Amino acid sequence: MSEDPFDHVAFLSRSKTRVCLLALLSDRGPTSRRTLRDRLEASQSTVVRSVQALERRGWVERDDGAVRATGTGTLVADEFCELLDGLDETTDLGPFLQWFPHEEFDLDLTHLYGATVTTPSPGDPYAPAREQTELVRTASRVRALLPSIDIDGTRVAHERITNGDLATEVVVGHAVRETICDGEYARLFGEQIDAGSSVFGLDEALPFYLGLDGEGVVQIGVEDDDGVPQALLETDSEPVRTWADDVYRSYRDRATELAPGDFA
Repeated sequence: MSEDPFDHVAFLSRSKTRVCLLALLSDRGPTSRRTLRDRLEASQSTVVRSVQALERRGWVERDDGAVRATGTGTLVADEFCELLDGLDETTDLGPFLQWFPHEEFDLDLTHLYGATVTTPSPGDPYAPAREQTELVRTASRVRALLPSIDIDGTRVAHERITNGDLATEVVVGHAVRETICDGEYARLFGEQIDAGSSVFGLDEALPFYLGLDGEGVVQIGVEDDDGVPQALLETDSEPVRTWADDVYRSYRDRATELAPGDFA
């Protein structure tokens, strides 16, 4: 029989019952066929065929009227279930990964497993923006890279900053820099700086939104080519936090701090 790993993956992928049966035996140890039928909600013939197929691979064996996974079978079950878990996580991250420029940033994407991804929908097109504003509404300290900006979120931040409830340090891209130095934005940002906030301006565009609160939460927001928000990822993963700190500092260190006079 071929020992090609692809052959093993194909063998398991063709039958969900085989995968579930092998995982069940790996977790439970020796199990009767009746129990297997009950736990898998499968017919007797299906269980018999699956046991025989796995037995031919050397992954299960009979043990005094019961069936149990061999050492090899247990390892196969663990590895295959880990693969399935990873694929499930990748599917959940899909709307974010589609627009995140991961080739340009040294981020181990497996550290994003378990993150919450918020996407727009026809009934709630502003869901990502609302989650972004929620961080500003609830945190006591926020650092952020802002590739774009909206007046509603700015007003929320302004109220909390001028009330002494929020400390912020933000880096803005060149387009946002021009926007916030005019009209209502200029007044709001000027008052925020007077209240102790820091604003840094870049002469380049920012590749994505990045928000960091003072408690370890990281938000990463991505937009499509037209600047429309497509997904907001939120995680408290420590490796992601370390990566986010480094990315934030790299942009802040080459930006210019804006003074109150810039908003006059």
